Amino acid sequence: MMQAKQEESLGDWYYTELGWYQYNVEHRTNKYSAYGYELQLLNSILLNKHFTLTIIGRTNVSHYKEDYRNDKGGRCTIHNSGVRANMMMSFGKVFFIPEFGVEYVPVAHGENTWCPAMSMGLGLRL
Repeated sequence: MMQAKQEESLGDWYYTELGWYQYNVEHRTNKYSAYGYELQLLNSILLNKHFTLTIIGRTNVSHYKEDYRNDKGGRCTIHNSGVRANMMMSFGKVFFIPEFGVEYVPVAHGENTWCPAMSMGLGLRL
C-alpha cells in the first residue's frame, strides 16, 4: 500500500502516483469481499419447566479481501473462538435469555485479546 509520506497534500485532496483522491470518500475502484465458516457446539440442560441452561463453544474463520485503489495487499484471515452460557427463563408466554461468555481473538501483529461477550433476549411465545 501507499505510504503516507509519499503523498502530497492539497487541503482535503491527496496525490500519489495513482492520481488525486480524497480521504473518507468511497472510491468506485474499491472492492471488498468477506466469507467465513463457523462451527458451534451446544449442550442444553432442562433444569425444570421454567429454566434451561445452555453451554456453547464456537470457532470462526473469516477471509477478508480489500482491493484499495487497485492495491491488492488487503487480504487477511481472521480466526476467533469462544465459550458462552445462557439461561432461558420461561414465565408463561414470556421468556428471557441472558447470555455471558468470552471470545478469544488472536491478533497477527499485536496482542492476543480476550473479549467479554454479553447479550440478552426477550421473547413472546405465540
